[in-house]
Amino acid sequence: MRNGPPPPVPPYFLRAAQDFTYDTNPVFAATETTNSAAKQGSMVSKSDAFGRYTFFYKNILTISPELRTNYTRYLKRVPAIYRNDNWVLAPALRTAYEHSLGEKQASTIADFDYTYSNRDRNAESKLVFNSRISTYTLGERVVNLIGVGETTLRLRHRTLDSFDNNFDSKTNGANVEQILPRAGGQLYIFNLGYDQTRVNNTLYDTNTLFLRGDVILPAMKYGIIPQFGFGVTFTDPLNNSARGLEKTLNPSVRLAKPLGNGFRVSLHGDYMENQSKDTVNYAYKKTFYGMELEYVF
Repeated sequence: MRNGPPPPVPPYFLRAAQDFTYDTNPVFAATETTNSAAKQGSMVSKSDAFGRYTFFYKNILTISPELRTNYTRYLKRVPAIYRNDNWVLAPALRTAYEHSLGEKQASTIADFDYTYSNRDRNAESKLVFNSRISTYTLGERVVNLIGVGETTLRLRHRTLDSFDNNFDSKTNGANVEQILPRAGGQLYIFNLGYDQTRVNNTLYDTNTLFLRGDVILPAMKYGIIPQFGFGVTFTDPLNNSARGLEKTLNPSVRLAKPLGNGFRVSLHGDYMENQSKDTVNYAYKKTFYGMELEYVF
């Protein structure tokens, strides 16, 4: 490209993955406003496919249409759990205008994401419409803005069309991502985000602050690549003082091993705890751990 980075070769990326995870406490959030714990565990099967192709225009513009689809099925077939079964179709269009910011390599990014989901929210062993989400993102990515790494600032607007009009919502937000490569092959990724969500039923309006850090370490013995992360989210329910200021904690670990010929296997584990004064509808704890096999074409 005209500001330095080479275009990807090949221009396409295809990935298929199958994940089996044990979830100690599936949480139902069909409206994306309330949580109620199932209080019993289940194995979860998730099949995922993703494809992207990148077009280049005069070495200044990249256009990347992409498509993701996944199907999630809870293997414990009791209503409190299998109501979480879902199927998602998510096309997106990503564009980047390559330029320079002073003497630094930069890209202006404009993205559109659309997510359509069906869910067995009525526990009838039948997937029905759950929500449509449209997200518009505008941002700027700069290389070596702070001396090393890549800094990206994004502004986004999201609209959610729920199966229940009371829970239709609009979200405006911003986030900053910093990627820091370090000597020895370590890679640090930091995210800071803020969202304002306004729902048709104003009882569920929220402001949310999100912080997360991840580190990817160099390959260890047997070619295993470890990744560790920790995220914390603060949610302020503006019109529901019974919930108080909520805090969600999410540490995670992933151990990945390339198998050759495009295959990779990963072991992963997460812990999630949502702290709320409304312990009946919003507080929960859960652990999920499993294995994923992926193939990149």
